[in-house]
Parts: sequence; C-alpha cells; structure tokens
Amino acid sequence: MKRSFLVLAALCLLVLASQSANAQADTSIFPYDPVFWAPSLKLSQEQMRRIRDINSEFYTQLKSVPDRTLLPEYLQARNNQIWNTFYPRQKRRWEKIASHY
Repeated sequence: MKRSFLVLAALCLLVLASQSANAQADTSIFPYDPVFWAPSLKLSQEQMRRIRDINSEFYTQLKSVPDRTLLPEYLQARNNQIWNTFYPRQKRRWEKIASHY
C-alpha cells in the first residue's frame, strides 16, 4: 500500500515538473501584444516602436502567404524578434506576466 502511494506521488511530481518546464519554455511566445504591458515592462519608446513594426510586418506576411503551413515559422520569427527586443530584466518581467495567462 505504501509502495503504490509512493509511486503515485512520484508520478504526480513528475507530471507537475513536466508541466512547469513546458510553461517556462513557452514564455517567449507572445499571444498578446507586449506593448499592452509597456508600463509594467518599462518599455522604451524605441522598443514599443520596434514591437509595433515587428507586428505590422508579421500581419503583412500573413496576408500575403498563400500557404498557411508557414504560419508557425512566421510566428516563431515574430516571437524571436520581440524577445530580442527586451532587455534581460524585461524578459524576467515578461515571464512573470505570461505565467499568469
């Protein structure tokens, strides 16, 4: 009985750890516009302009793409560009913000 309980508890911990790792790996994904959180992230005017340009370019690409199978590639490129716009402290703040949504 104790052994089955320990196995079940260990399995639960592994599942929780796996989900936590997945959640942290996804923090660079921007399903929302980070400019909305500009005050919390303390984005500069230049960073906000750059993020708006990145978004504009992304949506222009979406309109001109005949094959939607390229969407994940464009989305990943957009995410990387926005992530690289942040300073290290802003990346940590974004991770906290994204973990709540």
